[in-house]
Amino acid sequence: MNNHHHHFFLICFPAQGHLNPTLQLANRLIDAGAAVTFTITVHGLRQLKTFPSLEGLFYASFSDGFDDGINPTNGPSNIIFEIKRINSQTLTDLIQRLSDEHRRVTSLIYSLTMQWAAEVSPQVGIPTAFFCVQSTVALAIIHRYFNSQDGVFESFGSEPPNSVQLQGLPPFASIELPSFLLPTSPYTSIIPSFKEHIRTLEKDPNPCVILNTFAALEGDAIKAVASMNPIALRPLIPSVLFNGKGGQSDASSFQCQLFESSFKDYLNWLNSKPDHLVAYVSFRSMVTIQESKRRKFCMEL
Repeated sequence: MNNHHHHFFLICFPAQGHLNPTLQLANRLIDAGAAVTFTITVHGLRQLKTFPSLEGLFYASFSDGFDDGINPTNGPSNIIFEIKRINSQTLTDLIQRLSDEHRRVTSLIYSLTMQWAAEVSPQVGIPTAFFCVQSTVALAIIHRYFNSQDGVFESFGSEPPNSVQLQGLPPFASIELPSFLLPTSPYTSIIPSFKEHIRTLEKDPNPCVILNTFAALEGDAIKAVASMNPIALRPLIPSVLFNGKGGQSDASSFQCQLFESSFKDYLNWLNSKPDHLVAYVSFRSMVTIQESKRRKFCMEL
């Protein structure tokens, strides 16, 4: 560990769609010569079925007060309050312990819904950055909604907007917006978390956002969040998938899984189908689709 000049502390929300992009970010940092401590909640770490092994990669966990899982009877606002209250202290203690073990953390990178981690920065004296696993367009829309200068969220009330305008991009109709921002979403309880994300970045004198994209794909959206000092790292997928060159890991081994699965079973099923017959459609973990829309998707496919 002492051979590494930089030690990045990556704190990740324990959801499948967050884990692997954050691991790929860790891999990228390690390939550049840094050490990385990959950190999730105690309960999240217990749920993991696989742990990639890589020189320079370390794992740690912290208690968020829900080590046995979140009780569905707890209200969302109470859960968010408790997580923020407990996490700030436990995270500070963990970073200090690493320093005491001669593994001093030099930078903290937090993922979606983990914005409270940025509040630890002044206490431990290290810079922070936000790693956005969503598209940059989604981040730009969230910024348009909640920024303190001309945010539009409050003006919408309980009605979805007809459209949202971003500089340099065509207007986005309400159907094109991230669904959790709409009043009809069952996940409206997380809206305050996104607002806090933006306000946290605004309070930071040296904000930084790491984007899972590249300029040729989302150039205008990157410009729309220029005030956050974005860094576009190109898609954080295993390098072997797009250039045939693996670093210390390959596409099949360097990943985390929350669910029991067999990569071999998937390949056997795909290989049993005629060429060009299978269409793969993927939705994010928290998407909600009405039954009528599900049927329409199936008909179109």
